[in-house]
Amino acid sequence: MSKAFSKKHLFLCLAISLALLVAGAFVFGFLGFSEDSTVRDETVVRVNGFVSQLSEEDRGEFIDFCENYIESEGYGVITVRYARDTSWTDGACEFVIAASADAYEQAELDALSEGLDTAIGTLTSDQIPDIETWVDLGIHVTVVESENTFFADYAWRAAVAGAAVLVIAFAYAAIRFRPGMGLGILVGGVHDVLLTLALIALFRLPVGVTLIAVAAFSLLTSLLFNFAVFGRMRSNFRSEDWKELPAREAVARSVKESRRTVFTGAIVLAAVAILIGVVGVVLGLDLAYAMIGGLLAVIVSAYSSLLFVPALFAAIKARTDKRRAERAKYDYVSDRERKKREKAEKQAVGAEE
Repeated sequence: MSKAFSKKHLFLCLAISLALLVAGAFVFGFLGFSEDSTVRDETVVRVNGFVSQLSEEDRGEFIDFCENYIESEGYGVITVRYARDTSWTDGACEFVIAASADAYEQAELDALSEGLDTAIGTLTSDQIPDIETWVDLGIHVTVVESENTFFADYAWRAAVAGAAVLVIAFAYAAIRFRPGMGLGILVGGVHDVLLTLALIALFRLPVGVTLIAVAAFSLLTSLLFNFAVFGRMRSNFRSEDWKELPAREAVARSVKESRRTVFTGAIVLAAVAILIGVVGVVLGLDLAYAMIGGLLAVIVSAYSSLLFVPALFAAIKARTDKRRAERAKYDYVSDRERKKREKAEKQAVGAEE
């Protein structure tokens, strides 16, 4: 029996994973993930009304005017959003400027709203054609706190999509390989994603919507590595020489042959994660923590595909092989077949006589 995938090894892997998952869940339950600026609530300066009636060029100048005014008041503009409603007569069209998400005194925000409203009222048609007409019809400024629900909404959608991918991967592996391998891929995918998220929570890495990408990357890495390992096992188990090996020994040898493939894939995917971080620096995007999360996902998936999942499958294979051996000892014969055999034996005896 291979010591590498004994029951003690499986219990050790389970204990390590369970300890990290419980610790990560504890930290997440009390502190949550360490959030970055992409998940903070926003302070929004909303300019709505007949902005949609301006031409595209004039609207661009109007946007620049509002943004410059807000910045001149000492507020940093994070992003500019513009949404147009189908109706244009009830002021449903709005032009949204998202100011810095830092906390401000309400009196300061009211002053900003009134000041921008007054400044817009002083615009003339010489500056922006027809602006006076649309201002008179109704363009209003308000400052509101906008709750950022983007992250939560898409996190749930990503979780549902990930579950669907895992079910498909399980069905494919169970049909093409073996049901035990399908179960290993299913458990490995859930284990790797949750363990990656637990480590992110434990290390207090600032995360935002990029956490969804890290989770998807973790699931993809897990599937790639586990399919590579189980593909090697499937090929080996077909050989007559391997059929005589004990379950744990056969699994251990297959994993040993798969190490180079997994390590090569891990190096390539780690390089991809690092490249993402470098691209973020070049483009001025904060992707450093997404890069670290990706590296954690690669490490977790490599560990899982070479140690945890094979140990789990070795236990499953040992049990199924034992049942097959027990069934093989019991030569079950149906009543119909038994009668045929007895009739054939009588005929043989009669022929000899």
